[in-house]
Amino acid sequence: MIFRILALATAVFLSTRAAGQDGFTQLFDGKTLNGWDGDPVYRSVKGGAIVGEVTPETLLEKNSFLIWQGGTVGDFELVVEYRVSEKGNSGINYRSVVKGSAMKHFVNGALMSEVEDLDPEKRVLDGRLGVQVHVGPPMVIEYRKIELKRLDGNIP
Repeated sequence: MIFRILALATAVFLSTRAAGQDGFTQLFDGKTLNGWDGDPVYRSVKGGAIVGEVTPETLLEKNSFLIWQGGTVGDFELVVEYRVSEKGNSGINYRSVVKGSAMKHFVNGALMSEVEDLDPEKRVLDGRLGVQVHVGPPMVIEYRKIELKRLDGNIP
């Protein structure tokens, strides 16, 4: 399985791919949480972004996820613009999947990990996609322009 998760975290949103690349589907409409499922205590839409927020009043005992309801993904490329507060500890979650016995995880085009799954009986070939707020101090994470390109030929 080849993953290409392209993202940068800075004080401003940054795009991580050139305009005009095709084959990508928008997973977030910029206005609502339609097509996503999660606890609304920790999620809202503000300024065209999905906002995950933990406040002193809503501290988490376990991580909270907002799950995309568009099905499972196998071999895919994901492009996301995001920004996270200074004490933020959150990210993108997906169930690890493989193509054959190999899984490669790329971030911004750089190979970050490579795993070989030697258990064909328990190997998972697809999984769910979501965003997370993590247990810890109060924080904010924002996601916008969430784009998916299925590389296995199964476009949502």
